[in-house]
Order: sequence, then structure tokens, then C-alpha cells
Amino acid sequence: MAREPGRRSVRARITAATVAVVGAALTLAGVGLVLLVQRSLERPMHGEARARAADVLVQPTGPTWPRPLRPVAAPWPTLVQVLDEAGAVLTAHAELADRAPLLVPTPADREPSGETTLTANGRTQRWRLDAVRADWRGVPVTVVVATSLAQVDRSTRLVTTAMLIAVPVLVLLAGLVAWQLVGRALAPVDALRREVAGFDGTGARRVTPPASDDEIGQLAGTINGLLGRVDAAREQQHRFVADASHELRTPVANIRAALEVATAHPDAVSWPAVAADVLAQNERMGHLVDDLLLLAQAEADQLTARAVLVDAAVTADGVVTTLKARLAADGRAVGVRWSHEGSTVVRADPSHLARIVENLTANAARFARSTVAVHVGRVGRWVELTVADDGPGVPEPERARIFERFVRLDTDRSRRGGGAGLGLPIVAELVARAGGLVSVGDGGPGAVFTVRLPAASPDPAADPTATDPGGGAPVSASS
Repeated sequence: MAREPGRRSVRARITAATVAVVGAALTLAGVGLVLLVQRSLERPMHGEARARAADVLVQPTGPTWPRPLRPVAAPWPTLVQVLDEAGAVLTAHAELADRAPLLVPTPADREPSGETTLTANGRTQRWRLDAVRADWRGVPVTVVVATSLAQVDRSTRLVTTAMLIAVPVLVLLAGLVAWQLVGRALAPVDALRREVAGFDGTGARRVTPPASDDEIGQLAGTINGLLGRVDAAREQQHRFVADASHELRTPVANIRAALEVATAHPDAVSWPAVAADVLAQNERMGHLVDDLLLLAQAEADQLTARAVLVDAAVTADGVVTTLKARLAADGRAVGVRWSHEGSTVVRADPSHLARIVENLTANAARFARSTVAVHVGRVGRWVELTVADDGPGVPEPERARIFERFVRLDTDRSRRGGGAGLGLPIVAELVARAGGLVSVGDGGPGAVFTVRLPAASPDPAADPTATDPGGGAPVSASS
């Protein structure tokens, strides 16, 4: 995908940041180097000034100072003035003839220093001034030594010029190196991007991880993990659509077959029986559509719940009564044992709680040989619902999978033997949204489904250690 206008790439941003940091660092280093060179050249000048003052003090051979002073040997061009105690010029070098005192120290200044600009030998230069107090033949005098800073300025300009050339070159070099290194480091990322961009969304595709086990390799592994989850989700969606289509096609086909037979032989069929069959198939489709809608709402986080105080035992008692009546109407010799104990009030949506009990008891009745046992009681801070049957049970490797959509351990797709594979996923979803846990265990024989929901009020007599459901691993709505 092309970059948006005005948005720089990561490579450009890192290179710009490198150039800025290196440029700032080199500029500061250059300024520091210039100041260091200047200070190192000026530091010995004060000592040289004292030495030149000592040379001047031995020049007079008579009672007066020579006019002008004789030149003195020094590493730098040097000019001298000699002042009396009042600050008047006693003598000076010829270049300073008829000049006012260059530097007049005050009584508080022991040996002051400063700078000035002088024109000597036709050139105007900066000069450093140092005042050295001395005693000449018992008379206090001040020797003002002016040292040319031309060499210091020349050296400083040379270093400054070198830095003005070196800094841009080094910054440019740093930018080029950063551009190349970042480009080389991001090349695997760009390769991953191009590879992922070439995926058409069909089939199992994976990116090729780099040879190194660095951050890029970890990114490739993460991308492959994401692609694996996408493939699994797409496969699950395909299975979901196929299973839903099959489940809906079966009652539609049954209705069509019944009507076609009835219309082909109108005098040979019982129309009330046909109507009853069509209504039964329609009810079957309605239940399936309701289940699919509930799961779709839960997946889109649009499932609303009205949490109120409700007695789980009362809800379960009503469901058990309905189950007994249905089993009797179907002529099945399956008995239902019902029991409850303790305070079983929970805070939940009454319709969701009833749906949980209905799905679990219907599942148990479908597989039970002779008995379904339903019990609601208090266990610690939980209200526990157990639904047990004496059927074939659930193999341990399948106990987590049965809470997935359209998963059935039986192979009978008729309504007499198997369900649509949505009842237990709905239980897992509703229990999780109520803050509870659901698990399945071995009933010996049969299966035992256990649901635990947080009790609405504390139980002083409860066992504080009883916090997890037993009978198998707990299952959440994401299972």
C-alpha cells in the first residue's frame, strides 16, 4: 500500500533523527574545541607578560627610563607601557608613543587584565593587556604588557574553518550510513510486507521467516501465528455455514417432501397429520434460528442481559416439570430425579438462567438410558447446578470440544438421536456472561455437567476453599 502524502517512511525518520543528533553533537564538539584551542593559547600569556615586565625593568641604566623602550624578545608580538603610581606614562615602546595608558589598574585590582584593539605596523589587531605591579629602584610602577592575539585568532579561525568543513561532511556521512543500515535492517520487514500483500485470502498462506532469530524473526512468527488463527477462523466459519445450511435444509426438505406427497395423493393422506408434521419441522427451524441468532449476538457483543435476583432452584424446578411432561408425551421411560438445598439465589437474567437449565437437561435426557438427576445447591460462594445422566458419557479428550458450535459426538442427524450442536455452546456463553463456570465430568456411568454461578449473598456456613467447579476442566465462552 502506498504511503499517504506527507508521511515519511520509518527509514527517512530514523535517518533524519540520526542526522539531527550527530549534527548537534558535532556542532557542540566543534564549539567546545574552538574554545579549548583559544583558551589553551591564551593561558600562558599571563606568565609571558610577567617575564616581559621583568625584562623591561632592567632596561634603565641611568636615573631615567629610556624613551622609547627597546624591543623585547617574546613568542608573540609584545608592546609595553610603564606607568607611574599616578597612572601617567613614564615610557613605552615606539608603537605606543603619545598613547594614553592602555590599562590603569585601580587600587583594588592587583594585576588586572583585558583586551583592546591596536594598530601597529599598519595592522589592526586584538591585543591582550596584562598589568604587572613592580618596584623600580624603590619607586612603585606598573608595567602594562600588550600581547598580540593575532596568532590566537589565526589558529582559532583555522580550527573553525576545519570544523565548518568537517561537520557537514561527517553529518552527511552519518546520514548515508544510517540510510543504508536502516534500509538493510528493514529489508526483511519490507519483504514480509510484500509477501503478506500478495496473499489473496484463500488457502493456508505463511510468510517466510528470516534466518536470524531476532525481532524480525519474532515478527514473522507472530504474523504466521495470526495467519494460522485467520485460517482457523475461516475454516470454522465455513464449517458453521455448512452445518447451519445442513440443519436448516433438513426441516425444509422434510416439509417439502410431506407437502409433495400430500398434494400428489390428496385422498390417501391424513391432512391433520401432515399439518402436525409441518408444524413440528417449522418449530425445529425456529429453535435453530433462535440459537444461531443468540450466538451471533453474543459474538458481536450485542447480547443484552437483565441481571436481577432469581432463585435458581425455582427456575430449575419449572424446567424439570416441563421436561417430565415432554418425556411422558414422547413415551420415553426416563425418570427425572430433582433435589435442591440451601440458599440458591443468584443475580442473573431469568431467561438466560432458564435457557442454561433447559439446554443441559435436554442434552442429558437425549442420552440418558433411564435416569436424569438434577440438583441445585450452595457450595461456598457459588450456587451449583449439576445435571447427570446414565448414558454413554463424554470421553475425556472430547470434554472441551463439545462446547464448540455444531460439535456432536453422535453421528445421528435426526431429531430422535442428535441435536444441532448448539445447546452446549449456548450454555458456555450464557454461563460466562453471568460470571460463572461450566465443566463436564464422568458420572460413572454417564456424564455430569456442573455449572457454578456467583451466589447473590454470602453463606456464613460455606467452605471458603470451595471456589472452583469440580468434575472436569472449567470452560469459558471462548472455548
